[in-house]
Amino acid sequence: MLGKRLLFVLTLCAFSCSKRHSTGIEVIGHAGFGLGTPNSIYHSNSAEAVGLAVKTDQCSGFEIDLRISYDSVLFLVHDSNLNDNTNGSGCVENTSSKELSSLRYKGFQKERICSLESISEYLMFGKKVFLDLKAFNECDSKISDPSLWDQLLTKLNLKNKEGIFLMVNNFKMLDILGNSGWKVILSSDDIPTIESAYEQYPFLCGASIRQSKIDKKQIEEWREKGKTTYLYDVRAPSEMKQTRKMNPSGIFSDDVFGAIIELK
Repeated sequence: MLGKRLLFVLTLCAFSCSKRHSTGIEVIGHAGFGLGTPNSIYHSNSAEAVGLAVKTDQCSGFEIDLRISYDSVLFLVHDSNLNDNTNGSGCVENTSSKELSSLRYKGFQKERICSLESISEYLMFGKKVFLDLKAFNECDSKISDPSLWDQLLTKLNLKNKEGIFLMVNNFKMLDILGNSGWKVILSSDDIPTIESAYEQYPFLCGASIRQSKIDKKQIEEWREKGKTTYLYDVRAPSEMKQTRKMNPSGIFSDDVFGAIIELK
């Protein structure tokens, strides 16, 4: 615990001493405040990680992963299978909301798994929120109904909230949710797929793509068409420097403080 606090303080000091020229690139906390990073302060997709993103100056917002429980409640969980990262077993989609709410992550602080409704206060802070809809049930090899996602998110009165975007990775989800009035981002590492989506669905706001799969020219072409581009898998210092040159709309960062230092 002491080591993590020290890292936190040192990072803040480094940030406060930074004189680097600012960019307009948004820094978005990936899965709250970072996914799969050993020195993360909190576990990804935890209420604590989201709260830290909300309270961090110059962090433009956060991305979180959502899954639907057996009884149709939205939970912040990245993987369908609970075995690896929690003290539970089986898949989220086959587990009741009551049981999910009792589970904890295996990380150092053992944060509770939380529902989207339980962190609703963090959706109202004026920062951008990206809801990554994880629709595949690994245990049953099934994809959840896009109309159910629409119904559950609508119940939380999120559709007309400024700065809330849904992230999807297939055209069926894109079609139903986009035509229902949601602001949608397509997640794909394939540029022709994204181009096709832009042609078929003019309402599509933008795309999320791995940094190594795109270049500055393509980002600029899409920007001229009014489309945003968010990069992910930007971790090494060399990748961060390359991101400055590429000038995307933003990045989903696993090292929020480092990204702020480099990009803000």
